[in-house]
Amino acid sequence: MESWLVDCGLRPRLVFGYADSAYAVQASRFFRRQGWEVHLANSAAQAHDLIDKLQPQVVIFDAHMPDESGWLACAKTMLDDSDRRVFLLTDESSRRAQAFGDFVGAVKLVRPNQGITSLAEEILGSLAEAV
Repeated sequence: MESWLVDCGLRPRLVFGYADSAYAVQASRFFRRQGWEVHLANSAAQAHDLIDKLQPQVVIFDAHMPDESGWLACAKTMLDDSDRRVFLLTDESSRRAQAFGDFVGAVKLVRPNQGITSLAEEILGSLAEAV
């Protein structure tokens, strides 16, 4: 699966605030193979610093980061830039969780147990729709 941004000669940038290091490494490897610049953050504070510095096209927050929930991190990120593409990793899939995801500004809730390919499809599909 090739990213349309990479095909256009651009190197998209992603910041991933994670709680599960094994999943983050898998996702990082996948996106780097697709030509993305990937930056991992093991806390929301570190992710916010990277977002401010790097201005990534995509941000992923794990709902269970150690210092701040991904939900709150998403809301803070969207306050700073409402056009940012933020995805939340969570096992929750209820209508209530979807509504809360919409409220905090997440583009999509992604279940990590569905694998990296599912995450990639959501991100790449979202970017294609934004054009």
